[in-house]
Amino acid sequence: MFYTRCPSSDFERYAKITGDRGWSWKNLQPYVKRNERWTAPADDHLHNMTGKYDPSVHSSYGTNTVTLAGYQPAYGNRFLDAAKELRHEYPFNLDINSGDPLGIGWMPQTINKGVRSSSATSYLSPRVLRRPNLDVIVNSRVSRIVQTGSRYGVPIFGAVDASFPDSTLSRRMFASKEVIMSAGVFGTPQILLNSGIGDSVELRSVGVQPVLHLPDVGKNFCDKPLLTLSWLVNATNSTTDEYI
Repeated sequence: MFYTRCPSSDFERYAKITGDRGWSWKNLQPYVKRNERWTAPADDHLHNMTGKYDPSVHSSYGTNTVTLAGYQPAYGNRFLDAAKELRHEYPFNLDINSGDPLGIGWMPQTINKGVRSSSATSYLSPRVLRRPNLDVIVNSRVSRIVQTGSRYGVPIFGAVDASFPDSTLSRRMFASKEVIMSAGVFGTPQILLNSGIGDSVELRSVGVQPVLHLPDVGKNFCDKPLLTLSWLVNATNSTTDEYI
């Protein structure tokens, strides 16, 4: 549920590699803000959010709800006080979503009144599902995207093959405009590779006919490891005031 954006340097690198300034940090911000709707935390009446985030880098008119965690532990302020005192070692960061995520600060989360705000709750609400131009197909799995033509020697993918549990055959569905890939960090490269989009040598080695040679597909994955340290404390009182 943590809401974090990449460093601005990552987006600038994407823009440089692709030669498309549309991927730059500045040019993507209008779309980022169309997604985000900043709201008060569940315990808004208990604490003041001033100094815990930068309103100028957030949006209040988007779809996915973002907020600070409610009912924050008392020792949180002690960590931040230490960061301000030792600013050369552990710098305080007013907002980790400003394009510079390094430092210690408050972590925004995708929560709406104590309930998780996800892509499903935000974009598949009853109001959205009533749209006449939207069909949601459940219990199905896209296996690949299909080339339907080419333009200037570049293949065009305008259809998808999908499988259903009640059938051994796949069904092909055609797009009137475009196909948007949004299957996650594992699902998207898997579908692309199944479609013949990837390293041609590797695809041929497993029996997949290459359609477009893009050797980076399925490569360069980076994870964000998280390590927690826990101890058993022999005490009946709160550890917040007694040990921190």
